[in-house]
Amino acid sequence: MNNKIKTKSAFTLAEVLITLVIIGIVAALTISALINNIEKKHLIIGWRKSFSDVSRALLLAKANNDSFIGVSGDNMPPIISKYINSKPCVGTYKAQIPNYGDFNRDTNCLELENGVRLVFAGSGAYLGTMVLFDINNRRKPNVLGKDIFCATLDKKEYKLYPAKGYQNGWGCSDGVIYRLDSHTVCNPNNLSDSYACSAYYLLQDK
Repeated sequence: MNNKIKTKSAFTLAEVLITLVIIGIVAALTISALINNIEKKHLIIGWRKSFSDVSRALLLAKANNDSFIGVSGDNMPPIISKYINSKPCVGTYKAQIPNYGDFNRDTNCLELENGVRLVFAGSGAYLGTMVLFDINNRRKPNVLGKDIFCATLDKKEYKLYPAKGYQNGWGCSDGVIYRLDSHTVCNPNNLSDSYACSAYYLLQDK
């Protein structure tokens, strides 16, 4: 009768360490993606709420016959602040926005009670004023389509129109003229397509 020698297989220390390293890498990637997704949803919710809050303030201004006609972006904050809880901005910072560069002044903006910074721009001669919403204020990334969104305030209608990215070069104001359609592309990683995210997150990504 042949005696069979039974052997037990076991992991070596090196194999265990390699396995733990792989598990750690996968866990780190998963947690990072989860955090980024939560942050993205938080910013989108903040954008929707801020858009709604400012729209409500405009209706109050209309009800009180507070006209925006002839009012420049620099002179918008004192009017808007009467109808929404806010305070004057303090300090400036850089933001990655096509055609506009830095948030380089604090005289043309308001800070809402939830920390959102509103920046107004445009001549009093125009019937539209650009309104930029930086949802988390100074916190990075300060990039259009990620934490910064924009709309045009129609001074006659007292209404906000979100940028839709349909017509290149129109910036925030293309939302007044063009409706959201299949040509709209939201891509915050491409500055030329980042305007469209303003309308996209309001109208499509519910």
